[in-house]
Amino acid sequence: MRPGLAGVAFLGLAGSCLVVATGGRLARQPLAEPPTTWGGLLNPVSTDSMSVLPALLIGGIALTLAAWVRAYVLAESHRLSARAGLVLLALWMAPVTFGPPILSLDVYSYAAHGMMLATSLDPYSTAPVALPLGSPQITAVDPLWRSSLAPYGPLALAVFRAVHTLTGGSLIGRHRFRQRTTRTTGWLPRGGQSRVTPAGQTTWTVLFLLRA
Repeated sequence: MRPGLAGVAFLGLAGSCLVVATGGRLARQPLAEPPTTWGGLLNPVSTDSMSVLPALLIGGIALTLAAWVRAYVLAESHRLSARAGLVLLALWMAPVTFGPPILSLDVYSYAAHGMMLATSLDPYSTAPVALPLGSPQITAVDPLWRSSLAPYGPLALAVFRAVHTLTGGSLIGRHRFRQRTTRTTGWLPRGGQSRVTPAGQTTWTVLFLLRA
């Protein structure tokens, strides 16, 4: 990898790692108990003193944006090939793909609604608090949503139930499934774009970066 490209790769990776290292902890509420702390990445933030985590999160986002802008400039100047763009994306997405939920723990609320449907409970008339006391699906949900009815449409609820069935009710499995499907659906249009654009043009690469 050329020095200039290596710098862009490191910049984006550093930003992605900072977002993953801080985003989960800032999302967790004190009374929520996720199934795992992801090696400390979901440990609650102490409210007794000021935290540097918000600043680090903003710094991570800034680094990631700077890397995207630099990659776009390289693509415009014909110095970034489609293959190199794929390598950059894979590198930057690795921490997010294998890390905890970021900035929101709503994925656990989705899991609770999936379990409710699997046990014949209606999320439109019954809140997650109706689930068995102490079950991981309820303790992981933000207390704010434990007594709230589902705001999602029937299609979304059907997906939640299907994922619950596919993952056997595992909260970690549910999060992994969501990560994989999100990444996969994001890659499909890019693969199609690469096939219809003649080789050697930067159009594919520019669209690739803009739509990532």
